[in-house]
Amino acid sequence: MLVGALSTVALATVMGLGGFLADSGRVSDSRYPGPLSAEGCVLFTQVFDPYGSVAYERLVVARVEEARCATVAPPPGLTDWPAVGEVWASPRVLELAANDRTMGARFPSIAGVLGREGLLASNELRVVVGGDPAVLEAGGFAGRIDQFGAARTEWVEDTTRMSKSVIRAFGLGFVVPSTAVLVYLLVGLDVKARLREARLLQLIGTSESASRALLASAAVSRACLGAAAGALGSWWWTGSHSPTFAGLRAYPGAFRLSLGGYVVCLAVVVAAAAVGMILAVRRVSAHARSVNVASTSTLRGFAGLGLVVLAVSAAVVLDSGSLGAAIARTVAILGVLPFTAAILAAIGRRLFVSREPLAMVVGARLRRPAAAVVIAGVAFAGGVYLLSIASTTVDLASTRVAPLDGLSPDGAVVVRLRGDGEVLTTIGAYPKLVATEDATTADWYGTCVDLRRIQGIDPTPCPSAGLYIDPGGTLPETLPLGVVAEQARGTRGESLWGSVIWIVPPGDSVALAPRAVVLALVDADEAIPLIDAVIADDPTTHVSIGSFEWIVGASEGNAGLDVLRWAGLYSAVAALIGLAVSLITVAMERHAQTEYLHVMGLRPDELTTTDVAEPIAAYVIATATLGPAALILSATLASERTEPARSAFSIAAPFLIGALIVLVVALAARAMARFALRRNPTLDDHGLR
Repeated sequence: MLVGALSTVALATVMGLGGFLADSGRVSDSRYPGPLSAEGCVLFTQVFDPYGSVAYERLVVARVEEARCATVAPPPGLTDWPAVGEVWASPRVLELAANDRTMGARFPSIAGVLGREGLLASNELRVVVGGDPAVLEAGGFAGRIDQFGAARTEWVEDTTRMSKSVIRAFGLGFVVPSTAVLVYLLVGLDVKARLREARLLQLIGTSESASRALLASAAVSRACLGAAAGALGSWWWTGSHSPTFAGLRAYPGAFRLSLGGYVVCLAVVVAAAAVGMILAVRRVSAHARSVNVASTSTLRGFAGLGLVVLAVSAAVVLDSGSLGAAIARTVAILGVLPFTAAILAAIGRRLFVSREPLAMVVGARLRRPAAAVVIAGVAFAGGVYLLSIASTTVDLASTRVAPLDGLSPDGAVVVRLRGDGEVLTTIGAYPKLVATEDATTADWYGTCVDLRRIQGIDPTPCPSAGLYIDPGGTLPETLPLGVVAEQARGTRGESLWGSVIWIVPPGDSVALAPRAVVLALVDADEAIPLIDAVIADDPTTHVSIGSFEWIVGASEGNAGLDVLRWAGLYSAVAALIGLAVSLITVAMERHAQTEYLHVMGLRPDELTTTDVAEPIAAYVIATATLGPAALILSATLASERTEPARSAFSIAAPFLIGALIVLVVALAARAMARFALRRNPTLDDHGLR
C-alpha cells in the first residue's frame, strides 16, 4: 500500500502543478495589455519597482473619457476603474504595507485589494494605480489599447520565470525516475517477502505459476488501495494548503485535480505496480534469497564510471538551466549504480578471504550485496547530490542579491524618474541630467561635471556643444551640428547609451519642465528612500534604478530553485523510504543467518556491524563518486555567474549528513526487523551465501 500511496501523491502533485501553471497562464494572458491601438480607450504604463531583490509591477491605468469607451472593462482584479491616484494592491502588498517600513512608506493609503482573477499567485506583489487620462496622454509615454487580454505563447516563461525545458526536466528527469526506483524496490521486495506463502500454496497443490499470479494480484490490489488512500490524502492536502513553486505560492485548491485527474493517477499507479510486479516475479527465483543485480564485473563497473564522467562533462558544457543538463545530471546517478556494485563486490571478495570472522562475514555480504540495498543507497546519494546542486545555486543566487552600493564602485546609483515639477524637486541638488518633455527624444541636458559623475569616470573635458554616447559601433548616419561621438565608458555608462547630451555651461540652471525625465546620481543608501518618497507623493510617477536588473535577476534565479529543491528532496525521501523498507526486509530474511553467526563467536556489536556495513558502504562509494561531480558542477555554476566557487567542505556537508542519516535508518530498520520477528517468529531455509 505504501508504494501506491506515495506514487499517487507524487503523480497528483506533478499533474496539479500543470493545472496551477495553466491557471496562472490564463490569468497572465487575461491581464496582459492587448494590442496597441492609436485610438484605444485605455491608457496604461507599466513600472517595475524594486523591493529587495524583486521587481514588482505597478500598473498605471486610465480610461479615455469618451462615450465610446464607457463600456470598456477595467483590468482583471478590479470591478471598476480606479480614481486618479487611487491605489489597489495585492493581498501581499497590503500585508507588507502594514508591517514593512519600505512598502508602508510607498503606499500609505490603499483603496482596496486586487481580486484573485488579477493575480498569478497568493503571494504576488502587484499594484494598480488610477491615472489621469489627460496627463498620461500629454506625457507621450503611455501605451493605448482597446482592452486587457492577449493570447501569448510564452506564458509559461512569464508565469514561472523559467524556461519550459527546466519544467520538463523537473517532471521527466527527476520525479519519474525516483518514483520508478521506489516502485521497483517496494514491489520487488513485496514479492520476495511472500515467496514463502507461494511455497505453502504449492504444498497444497497450487501450481507455481498460479501461486505467483495469485500473490501478484494481491500485491497489485494492495497498491490500488494505497493509490486510493494517496489520492484522498492529496485531495485533502491540496484543498487546504498552498504549495510554492517557482517563487509563486498557489491559492488553496490550485493544485487540486478533478475527479478525472485522480482516476488517471490511480490507473497509472496501478499499471506501474502491475508492470513492476511482473518484472519482479520474473527475476525472483523460488530458491534465491535476493535479487542480485549488482554485477561483479570490473568491465561493467568501469563502464558505469565512464558514463558518470561523460554525463558530468555534458552537464558542464551544456547550459545549466537546459533540459540536456538536467538529463545529464540524472544519467550521472545511473552510471554510479554499476560502479558501486562492482566496487562493493571487489571489497567483499578481499574481505571474504580474511581469517577474521567479522571481516569474513562482512565480505560475504558485500561480495553479493542485496540489489535493493545497493539501488536504494545509490538513489539516496543521488538525491543528496541533487540537493547539493540546488544548495549551490541557492548560495550563488543569494550572493547575487547584492546591496545597491555593489552596483558601482563609488557607492552611488542612477535613479531615473519622471513626474510633474513638484515631484522632481525632491531630487534636490544631486548631479542630474534632464530630458525634454517629449518622451520620444534621446536628448539630455546637463553640465559636463554632472555627466562625468553619472557615467562614473574621471572628470574629462566635454565638447562645447554636446556629445553622443556610442555603445559600440552603432553610430547614427548623421549627428547634430557640434555633437561629437564618444565611446561608452564608465561603470554607469549604459544609462546613456545611444543618447545625445547637450552640455550646459557651469552655473547655468536646467529647467524642470512638467513631465520631464531626470537621471539623478544618488547615494545607494538614499535610493530606496527617494523612491519611497516619490511614489508616496505621486503613485503614477515613473521611477527606477539604473542597472537594477543585475540584482533583480536573482529573484528569477531564486524562484527557479524550487525545481531542484522539489526534485532533490523528493528523490532523497523516496530513496530513503526504499532503503528503510529494503533493510527491514533483508534483515528479516537474514534472521536465521544472524542466529548462526553466534556460533562463530561474533558479539552483538559485531552483528550490528554486519547489518549496517552494506548500506553504509553502498552510500559511501556512491558519495565518493557523486561528491566530486557536485564540486565540478558547483564550480561551473559559479563560473557562469562570475561568482566565487563554494568550498569543498560546503559541498561535502550534505553528503556527510546523508551518511549519518543512512546509519540511523540502518539501525532503526534492524531494530524494527527484530521487533517484528519477536512478534511473528519465522524460519529461514536459506544458508549463508
